Amino acid sequence: MTRHGHAAVRLVPIKAPTDRKSRRTLLEAVRASAAAKAAAGPSAARSQDFLYGDDGLPE
Repeated sequence: MTRHGHAAVRLVPIKAPTDRKSRRTLLEAVRASAAAKAAAGPSAARSQDFLYGDDGLPE
């Protein structure tokens, strides 16, 4: 796409693709970090119970 006849953007990779082993190591580190930060919350099945009364009708 151009702007006034000149290129508006130039897409370039920010880093050369890593090898398969490096990619796997990085993904494992990200997963471990995410698992450490995850907090147990309410069950999705019960997450909207506050919207309904004891009779099952909307409040």
